[in-house]
Amino acid sequence: MKSRAIFNKKIERRAVRMDEQVKDEVMEILQEINHNFFLLKTSFFCGQDFHEAIHSLYSGFHTLKGIFGLVGLSDLNLLSTIWQDFFKLLQVGKVKLVPEAVDFLAQSLEQLKNVLEQKEPEAQGEIVGLNIISCDLARLIEKHKVEGRSASEKAELFQAANVTDEVIGALSEKEESRLEANIENGKGLCLILVSYSLSDFDDQLRQFQTEAKSLGEVICLQPIEAACPEEIAFKILFATTSSLEMIAQGFSVAIRDIWQLREVLGNDVFFDEGVAGGF
Repeated sequence: MKSRAIFNKKIERRAVRMDEQVKDEVMEILQEINHNFFLLKTSFFCGQDFHEAIHSLYSGFHTLKGIFGLVGLSDLNLLSTIWQDFFKLLQVGKVKLVPEAVDFLAQSLEQLKNVLEQKEPEAQGEIVGLNIISCDLARLIEKHKVEGRSASEKAELFQAANVTDEVIGALSEKEESRLEANIENGKGLCLILVSYSLSDFDDQLRQFQTEAKSLGEVICLQPIEAACPEEIAFKILFATTSSLEMIAQGFSVAIRDIWQLREVLGNDVFFDEGVAGGF
C-alpha cells in the first residue's frame, strides 16, 4: 500500500512537471507541426513539392518524442515515435504519401492536442485509440510502401545523370532518395562550389541556402578543403529547372564555380562545360 502511494506521488510530480515546465513548449512545437502539416496538405493536393514540409514534420515529432520521454509520458512518446518513423520513411522514399494518410494525420494531431489541453495529462495509462492509430498506420505503410530500385538500377540511373561515385558516396540515405526523385522528375543537376571567410561563413551559407529555395533544391552540402586557410569551402549538389546563368545570377552571395551534370529534360539549352568564376 505504501509503495502504491509512492508510485502515485511520482506520477503526480511528473504530471505537474509537464504542466508547469514543459506544456507551453510542447504546445508551441505542436503549433509548428500544425503549420507544417497545413503546408504539406496544401502542397500535396496542389501537386507541388512537399519534401521540406515532410522534413519539418519529422523534426517536430522527433522533438516531441524526446520531451515526452524525458517527462515520463510513455504513451505520448510512443505516439510521437510512430509519426516520426512514418515521416522518416517518407523522407527516404520507402512509402508513398496518399490522401488517406493526410486525413489520418489530421485526426491524430487533433487527438494529441486534446490530450495536451487536459489540466494534468496522465503520466501513465493508455491514450484512448492509441492502439488503433498504431495498427492503422502500420496498415497504411504496408499498403503504400515503395519497393524502390535495386542497387544496380540506382547506379545506372545516377551514371546516366553524370553523378560520380565520389558524389554518391557522400550522400545520406535521405539525400540519395532526393537525388533519385529529382532525376525522376526531370530536374537538372549541377555542382556548385562556394568558399567563404571563416569569420562570416555561417551568415553567408545561411543566405545561400535561403536564396537556393527559389531556384531549386540543395540535395547535399559537403565541406571540402579550401584554397585559402582563412576560408571554408563547400561542394553543393543542386537540383533545378534553371540554366546555369540563371542560377549564378540568382544568388547575391559569391559562387566560386558551377558545373552542370545533367540538363533539364525538355530544356533546349544544354551546357557542356561549367560556368566558372566571376560571380
